Amino acid sequence: MKKKILALILCAALALSLAGCGKSANVKAAEEQIAALGEITVDSKAAVEAAEAAYAALTEKEKEKVENLPALTEAREALDSALRVRDVEDRISALGEITIDSKAVVEAAEAALDALIEGERSLVGNAADLTAAREALDAALELEAKRQALLGAWIWTVDASDLILGELENSLEGVELDPSAYPMEFLMDVTMELREDDTYAMYISEESLRSAVDSIRPGLMSLIRDMISQMIVQQFANAGLGTYNSLEDLENAMGMSLDEMMEAAMGTSLDELFDEMLNESLGEDTLSEMSAEGNYQADVAEGKLYFSEKLEEEVSADNCEMYRLEGDTLEIIGHMGTGMFENFYPVTMHRAG
Repeated sequence: MKKKILALILCAALALSLAGCGKSANVKAAEEQIAALGEITVDSKAAVEAAEAAYAALTEKEKEKVENLPALTEAREALDSALRVRDVEDRISALGEITIDSKAVVEAAEAALDALIEGERSLVGNAADLTAAREALDAALELEAKRQALLGAWIWTVDASDLILGELENSLEGVELDPSAYPMEFLMDVTMELREDDTYAMYISEESLRSAVDSIRPGLMSLIRDMISQMIVQQFANAGLGTYNSLEDLENAMGMSLDEMMEAAMGTSLDELFDEMLNESLGEDTLSEMSAEGNYQADVAEGKLYFSEKLEEEVSADNCEMYRLEGDTLEIIGHMGTGMFENFYPVTMHRAG
């Protein structure tokens, strides 16, 4: 009897042992899900996560019996890799038209591409588009740098001697003057700005223009005095009123200075005449007339004299044939129409400060 009981106990223990070596339905289900994964792509995300969830739900004993667990680990690695590649591709696809404002997104896409592990970069299907985007961004940034380099304050140095003598040519008949003896170089504070329509405008303020013109007063007044002196001496000689070798001889003979002669003849001095001409040429009415002529625009309200629409249209950062910028020197080669400034071209300016 005892032997039968002992045999039954041994059979029961063996049965329990054999039962412990078998796989539960949950283990088998997890293995089946893993086996069904197949080739891993970004579309495998749901299946991989479901298999991972099935495995995670097993008891620790059951997990030890999952024979294809390495396949699940490999599937997860393959999925993560595919998702990283897809993320880069999505970033590149979203770039759109490249402008200077694209800098952050292009750099983010490049960083994502650089972060891929070995072997993943070759899987990015639109990597060439990112290369093209970088080239477009670099070109846009270079263009913007050129645009910005033109902006700001400049100093325009103008030698007005030849121009003024040319304007007075008709009045200089019989008068001998050496332009080099009358230095009339003036400096104008010029500002280059980018307007709302994305065109350039070069302007000087009325105050700057007045100051610049006033700076040539000594040379110009000396020129006018010498010109008038010679003309008066010639007129006296032509009228048979006497021959004088110089204005000084005439002043001594007349007993009055040239200014006194001007005051007596015209009721004004040379200095007063100069100021009157300056005010007339730079008054608000004159600025408005300049604007109407179309050679340059005048914003009387702001006291700005804009150099012409033609300049705005043709001198631009992407039309380098119209200007040369070397260091702090800007040469505007393009002609900006007719008017009193046309003889100044090409214009050479230096960066203020």
